[in-house]
Amino acid sequence: MIQQELLTANAAWLDLDPDTVAVKFATMADDPYDFMRGSTRLFYVDMAEATLDRERTAAVSTAEAASVHLVGDPNPENLSFLKADDDTTGHKMVLEWVDLDASTFGPYLLDLRKLVQGSGVLTAPLEGCEDCVALVAEAAAEGYFEEIEALAEGEDRGQPGAGALLREDIDGGEIFEDLLAEALEEGPVHHKRNRYAAQDADGRWFFVRTDPEDAFGSAYVSLTPREVAQTERLLAQYAETEAAPAGFRVLDIARRLGMGVGSQPAVRYGVLWDTGPDTNVDMITIRETRDPPPIPGSSFLAEGRWAHNAERVRSSAWVLWSHPAADPRHAALSDGDTHFKVLTWNSWFQDLDHLEVAEEWLEGDVDEDDLEDAIELCARVLARSHARAPRADGGDALLAITTDLETLGEDALVEELVSSGRRDLERNTRDHRLFRELLEEDGPLLGHTLVKGDLE
Repeated sequence: MIQQELLTANAAWLDLDPDTVAVKFATMADDPYDFMRGSTRLFYVDMAEATLDRERTAAVSTAEAASVHLVGDPNPENLSFLKADDDTTGHKMVLEWVDLDASTFGPYLLDLRKLVQGSGVLTAPLEGCEDCVALVAEAAAEGYFEEIEALAEGEDRGQPGAGALLREDIDGGEIFEDLLAEALEEGPVHHKRNRYAAQDADGRWFFVRTDPEDAFGSAYVSLTPREVAQTERLLAQYAETEAAPAGFRVLDIARRLGMGVGSQPAVRYGVLWDTGPDTNVDMITIRETRDPPPIPGSSFLAEGRWAHNAERVRSSAWVLWSHPAADPRHAALSDGDTHFKVLTWNSWFQDLDHLEVAEEWLEGDVDEDDLEDAIELCARVLARSHARAPRADGGDALLAITTDLETLGEDALVEELVSSGRRDLERNTRDHRLFRELLEEDGPLLGHTLVKGDLE
């Protein structure tokens, strides 16, 4: 099943760009966390499998609790700082779920399960962490339950900042405090722009290109003629959206490689832009979007409200984020039957990196309390997102979740997430091992036969 599901998840790219799929699979093979990030579909297919030993749940006791607007893939690396930019937020730093490609409607518990799975895979390798899976599962359950309870008792779900956990409100331990400090330090000096771009002798900004043969890290490469034509169409469309500021002008465009794991083979463009001479030079990313994974219990009929996947992602941000201005450049674009989301790409944008957490743990800069605080914060932001967005039928998601959790109880939620977290970690460990064996046996594309051409 692993082989078939991973091939299905990457079917759109296997013949169009097999080299990038091979790089994605190699990335997944190297690291259990990257395997988890690249196999979201497999996680949900496993969960839906109707076997005799399927784990039972006492949660999601009503249809209403099964039609919540989900983030879809709330693993810890998908929670990021952004610099909101409008009058209501006062140019504050906000904390949002930024990768909403898997967003759809379904049982709220599944987002919690996915958060605990990601947290468990992140913390399991940390030497000396006593039962880290239980630690993060308890933190997620307690943070989520307590946040839903506070919201149900009348804490503001609205704006500005009620769901964002702004700088003065943040309590995410050393991990998120360091990320915030990094955003505040690197944002004003355009660290990411200066890392990937430069100015020529006349002061014109351009992306520093890498040889495509050496580009499968974090790199930009020149566009093909087909990509030049596509970006011209997309940017003409973007200039007509509200996300493009007055005077928006493009300085340079390049193909971006080596970002993400699940979306690594997706078409992704970097754009350098400003609004005129002597104005700030910034970056946006234009990235292809695809269908969400088949989430058990999801309302596929409800997805008919969105014309295409990029619109689904953008619409999800409007309701799941604490404020739509969390990323003022966010937009949905369409080019024939291929759809793209536009996101800001700059140094204000800072997210957790599991390898950096492991390094900080090894050096003693973070401890179990910091891990617990970080995952509790993730769960609280998730609770606020769920409570803020309407259900598939337009009803009150907070009421549905509150009713379900009151019946279940906090202790039962903790017990269930600890149990499922251990099981999901074991499954990820097993699947990662089997995946590595399949790559060795069947080659870099898991045995897929190309329609034309071969990997060099």
